[in-house]
Amino acid sequence: TTFVSSPFTLPMVLPPRHLYSATIRNTTSRPITVSVTYESINNRKRQETEEIAAGKKHKFERRSFMTEGAEYAYNISSIKVRRGNALSINSSAPYVTSPTNHLTFDITERNGSLRLRST
Repeated sequence: TTFVSSPFTLPMVLPPRHLYSATIRNTTSRPITVSVTYESINNRKRQETEEIAAGKKHKFERRSFMTEGAEYAYNISSIKVRRGNALSINSSAPYVTSPTNHLTFDITERNGSLRLRST
């Protein structure tokens, strides 16, 4: 395969697939524990965990940090949902195709398995 380069053609750069905040709704009949991992451009990580009662929701807020006088945002790199020691799911939000400020997710249960679905 031969690629032709022209001084008028720039390489395509895709936007980052970042999610900055999320609301998790527990639509199941029992409490769940949700852990969200935030990651920054320099691989700083932080994790927040929240127990969400049946029928309730929790918003994981946008997080940022300051370094050398500049503010940088963390993006949500994974969402882990578990109930007790048995059921768990982990998602990296593959449906985010460009920087996204906020998404809402429903946790549902089907045939004994937890599911994470963006709404």
